[in-house]
Amino acid sequence: ANPTFNEEIQAGSYLRIDSLGMISGTQGWTNYTGVLTAPAGALSAQIYLETTNIAGSSGIAYFDNFSLIGFSPVQTNVHNLILDPCFANENEDGNAAWKMAANAGGRSILDTAGAECKNFCEKMTLAAAPRAFGQTVAVTGDSSYSLSGWMMSKSISSGSFAFFLVIWYNSANPTFNEEIQAGSYLRIDTLGMISGTQGWTNYTGVLTAPAGALSAQVYLETTDISGSSGIAYFDNFSLIEIAADKNTAIAKTDNSTNVVMYPNPAKDNFVIETNFANSSEKQFLQIYDMKGSLLFSENIQNGRTTIDTGNLAEGVYEVRISDSTRSFNKRLVIIK
Repeated sequence: ANPTFNEEIQAGSYLRIDSLGMISGTQGWTNYTGVLTAPAGALSAQIYLETTNIAGSSGIAYFDNFSLIGFSPVQTNVHNLILDPCFANENEDGNAAWKMAANAGGRSILDTAGAECKNFCEKMTLAAAPRAFGQTVAVTGDSSYSLSGWMMSKSISSGSFAFFLVIWYNSANPTFNEEIQAGSYLRIDTLGMISGTQGWTNYTGVLTAPAGALSAQVYLETTDISGSSGIAYFDNFSLIEIAADKNTAIAKTDNSTNVVMYPNPAKDNFVIETNFANSSEKQFLQIYDMKGSLLFSENIQNGRTTIDTGNLAEGVYEVRISDSTRSFNKRLVIIK
């Protein structure tokens, strides 16, 4: 609940690290966003802003306007959009699923019982030459996706890294290049970074595709800094669309004053009052726990209902009030 805050992050002292943004050179104010799922057992998170401390580093970085907002997804569609997630059909030249980036250096397949998934994983040796490969999948703008991938490293030199990125495009079949050109994509999300020597580590997150997105590239790369050395391994990737429940997938989400909930925190009961423009619509109330499980539902009569909290344990809940076109979400705290 209260971890030590150090400049040097010690391996093994944390559950997971997610990188939301990296910046270099000269760049105007840029918004880095993402939706992440906290690891099992997590009690705290540090919003950590840092600069590299490589000899000869210079320049200025500016940081502003940060937010971390909790929410709970409802239902997951378990179809993996990644083809050949465990590299079972790979060869030295790649296959129809995974592609080498244009101008990227070579890579090889590792056949080992140490692979995280089945018998194969992808192996990339770091060097001054660029290394990158990945896969493009079709996505829908503003939809949410659950992502997962495994990486392992052996003796990756200081200041060098292997990355698990997701790049969102507003074209269906974007060019796949080792050098990602500014302005050619809608957004880049970093799911994982690895360096030094580290065993198989699972990097996960839940991301919302930018508005207008038509495709996403799962992009695996290593830094190409002069003097880079070491080996990175990649395995078992998934990209799964999170689909809202058919009863709650509605056109608009609104947290305005059209819904009033009190008292909050609540002890014995709480009241919901609605002020929908079309009061003749059927209105529904649902209560979810923070894992997204539906615990309670009922119809709202005449724009007002009182809910007894006797069957709800102390904690935090998501309350959803909806009709056929709108959804109003409120965060409820129950104390006993």
